[in-house]
Order: sequence, then C-alpha cells, then structure tokens
Amino acid sequence: MTEIERLIITLPAALQRQEFASLKADIDRGMTDLAERRLTDFDAERIAEQGKAFSARSRST
Repeated sequence: MTEIERLIITLPAALQRQEFASLKADIDRGMTDLAERRLTDFDAERIAEQGKAFSARSRST
C-alpha cells in the first residue's frame, strides 16, 4: 500500500471530503487554464533559472 493510499484510508470522512473538494478545485483551475490557453510547455531549464534568480534575490534582502 502506498503512502497516499494509507492516508486516504485513514482520513476521517469530513477531512476526506475536504481534501477531495480541494483537489477538484485545483483540477478545475487547471482545466480552465487549459481551455483559455494559459499554459506553456514544461521547461526544466527555465524553472531552474527562475529558482536561481529567486534564491539570489532572497539572499540579497
């Protein structure tokens, strides 16, 4: 059994419904972004560069 399966099985029902509602909201936002063409291709190098820039800014403040 994976960790997520164990977590889902042991969650109280109310918390489980809350988690599923949150997941559904995230999926709905993603589907809206897809429909409105607000997505870009995955670019690991761009993400790494943004992380480095953010880290550098964080260190300088």
